[in-house]
Amino acid sequence: MIGLIRANDLDRWASRITAAPEFPRLIRLLVHATARGLTQIDFPADEAIRLAGWDGKVLAEEASPFVPVGFSAWELGTGHDPRDKANEDYAKRTRNPISVEPLQAIFIFATPRRWPARDDWVVEKRAEGKWKDVFAFDAEILVQFLEHAPAVAAWFAPVLGIIPPDAHALEAECDDFRTATRPALDLSGFLVGRASERKELLALLQGPPLVVEISATTVDEAAAFVGACIESLPEHERDSLWARAIWVDSSAGLRTIAVSDHPLIVVASGDLRPGTQHHFVKVNASRFSGAGNSIELGAQPVSELVDYLVAQGLDRNDAYVRCQEAGGYLERVRHTLLVVAPSVPEWVAPAVGVTIAPAILIGEWDESHETDKAVVAAIAGVEYEQFVRAITPFQSGPSPLISRAGTVWKIYSRPTAWKLLEPLLTTLQVNVLLQSAHDVLLEPDPRFDLPPEERWMANFHGKRRAHSGHLRNGLAGGLLHTAVLGRDDSACYADRRPQTWIDGACHRLFEMHGEAGFWRRICGELRELAEASPDQFLIALEADLEQTEPQVSDLFEDEGMNGAFLYADLLWALELLAWAPEHVGRVVLVLAAIADLDTSTRGGNPPHSSLTEILLPWHPQCSATSLERKNLFAQIMQHFPAAAWNLGKALIRTTSTSPSARPKLRQWAPEAKHNPVSNADYWAEIQDISEALPILVWVEISGSGLRDRARGRPGESRWRYGTAHGCGILVH
Repeated sequence: MIGLIRANDLDRWASRITAAPEFPRLIRLLVHATARGLTQIDFPADEAIRLAGWDGKVLAEEASPFVPVGFSAWELGTGHDPRDKANEDYAKRTRNPISVEPLQAIFIFATPRRWPARDDWVVEKRAEGKWKDVFAFDAEILVQFLEHAPAVAAWFAPVLGIIPPDAHALEAECDDFRTATRPALDLSGFLVGRASERKELLALLQGPPLVVEISATTVDEAAAFVGACIESLPEHERDSLWARAIWVDSSAGLRTIAVSDHPLIVVASGDLRPGTQHHFVKVNASRFSGAGNSIELGAQPVSELVDYLVAQGLDRNDAYVRCQEAGGYLERVRHTLLVVAPSVPEWVAPAVGVTIAPAILIGEWDESHETDKAVVAAIAGVEYEQFVRAITPFQSGPSPLISRAGTVWKIYSRPTAWKLLEPLLTTLQVNVLLQSAHDVLLEPDPRFDLPPEERWMANFHGKRRAHSGHLRNGLAGGLLHTAVLGRDDSACYADRRPQTWIDGACHRLFEMHGEAGFWRRICGELRELAEASPDQFLIALEADLEQTEPQVSDLFEDEGMNGAFLYADLLWALELLAWAPEHVGRVVLVLAAIADLDTSTRGGNPPHSSLTEILLPWHPQCSATSLERKNLFAQIMQHFPAAAWNLGKALIRTTSTSPSARPKLRQWAPEAKHNPVSNADYWAEIQDISEALPILVWVEISGSGLRDRARGRPGESRWRYGTAHGCGILVH
C-alpha cells in the first residue's frame, strides 16, 4: 500500500500514550508478514512490555528485505530522542545480553520516530565489533516495511486515523463483525458444527497459493468464517495468518497489494480476478462460480448453536426460538441481533410482495401432493407455477423468505415475514385461507380404518390423507398468526378484528365436535388451534366432555407398541392455555374431567401428569396464585373426586418435574426460569391440599426427598397437620 502511511504519521503516533504497548505488536506482525523461513518470533506487547528482557527475538532461516537471516535480538523505543534510547539499550544489552551470545546475534533497534542520523549510528556501532551485526529501523524504514506488508498496513492505518479506501485488514473486518450485534458475538460460533470445513480451509491456506471459494448465507459470514478459522489457531500460527490476511472489495484494492512479494491471504467478493502469487479466498452468498477448491457453509446443529448463544448472553428459550426460525444458520440469527437494523429484504418490495404475500398464510406445503398445490394456488390467487416462480429467488441471503427441502416448501421466520407482508394481503386471500383450513383440517384420516395395532403401517397400506401434514401444520399456523399478529388496521380484515375472523372460523370448525372421529381428525393441530382461538377450543371440549360417551376418549385408544400417543397434542394444548390467567380455571377443570375418564394407556404422560405439572406447589406452571390454586383444587374435589385423589397424592409426593407446553406466539408465559417457592409457602400449600383431601397421608422428609409412609382410603378419619421427630407429617 504505497503512500498510505507516511513517516510523519508514524512520528506523530509515537507521541501517544498507547504507542509503547502497541508498537511490539506492529513489529511482530510486520516480521510475520515479510520474513522467510521464520522459526522463532517473540514480541511481547501491551502489559507485557513491563517485563524484563529483550523486546523481541527472531530466528529466520532465510534473509528478507527487512528481517536478516539468523538470530536477531530487538529493542524498541517510542521516545522523542531515538538516539538516546538506542544508546541506552545498546549499552545495557552489551553489558548484559541475557542468554544471548552477542557475536552470534544481530542487534536491532526500532523506533517509529524520524531519526536523520540513523545510518551514522549503525556505522558507529558496527565498528565496535561487539555484535554479529547491528541494524536500526526508524519511521522511514518502517514505512517501506509497511508497503511490503499490505495486510498489516491495512490493520495499522485506522490506528493512525487513516481509512484505506479499497482494502482492509481481515482482522479489523472481523472486529467490526463482532461488535455489530447486541450482545457481541465472538467468531467461534461460525465454527459450530463445521470442524471438517475448518480443517480443509486451514490446510489450503497453509499450503502454496491457490484459489478457494467459500459459499455462505452472506459474504460477511464467509469472511467471518475465514477469520474464525485463523483465530482458532495457536498464537504463533494465528499472528502469521492475520499478518497476511486482507479484505479487498474492488479492483483498485487488488492493485494496492501488488507490491507485496510475500504470499497474502486475499479475501474478496464479487467477480474480482485473482492473482497467482497469493491465496485468493473468494466469498459468495450461496452460489459457486466453479473454483476448484470449494467450501459450502450449510446449516449448523441447533442444539450446539443454542449453547453458543447462551454463552454469549442470550436467554436459552430466546436462543432456541431464534435458531429454529433461522433453520440452524447463525448468520440469520445474527441479523436479528444487529444494533443497526438491517435493510428491508428485497421480497418486501410491493412489486414482488403482492404476489408472494400469501405465502405467510400458507406457511408450508409439499408439492408432491397435487391437492397441496391446488390449495396454495387458491390462496395465492394465481397459478401454482406462477407463485413458485415468484418465491424461488428468495431462498437465500441473511433474511430469506422461504426454504425448500426436496418437495417441501416452508416459510423462514414466519413472524418476521408476517409483519412485513401482512399489509399486502387481500380480504379474498384471508377468506380462502379460512375455508381451506376448514376443509383440510376436517379431512378424515383413513389410517383409522385399520385395526389400532396396524395403524403405524398405514402408509404401506396406502392409507394416507390427500393433503400433506406439512400443509395441515401450515394452515393451522396461518390461523394462529392471523389471530395473534394480525393488525386491526390492516385492510385485508375489512374493518373487523383479526381475532374475530379466527374465532368465527374456529367456531365453524369446532361445532363439528359431535361427529364421530372429530378429535382424531384435528389432533395433530390442536396446539395451534387452541392458541389461535382458546374460547372456541374450550367450549367444544367442555361440551364434548358433558356427553355420556365423549368423542375425545378416542384419543386415548391404545395403538400398541408401535402406535402413537394421539392425546399428546390435546394435553399440550391445555398446558399452554394454563399460562393465561383468563383460561387457567377452565383448563384445570377440563383436565380433571379428562383424567376422571378411563384413559389408561400403555405409557406416556397421562392427563393427571399435566394437571400435576400445572398445579405443583413448589414449581407451578400456570398463571394462578397460591390461593387460586387452592380454590381450583377444591373445585376438582367437588366435581371429580377420583381425579382429586390421584392429583392430591401427586402434588404431595412429586419431587421432580418437566417443562409444560408454552404458547408459540402469545405472551402468556413468563421466561422459563425456575423460581422456587419458599419452604414456608410450600408447606402451607401442602397443608391446604392435605386438609382438602378426605384421606390419610403420612410423608417423611428424608435425604432422598419425600417418601410415602402410610396411606389410607377415602372416608377414613380426618386428623390434623403437625410435626414429629423433625419430619413433616400430614395426617388425616
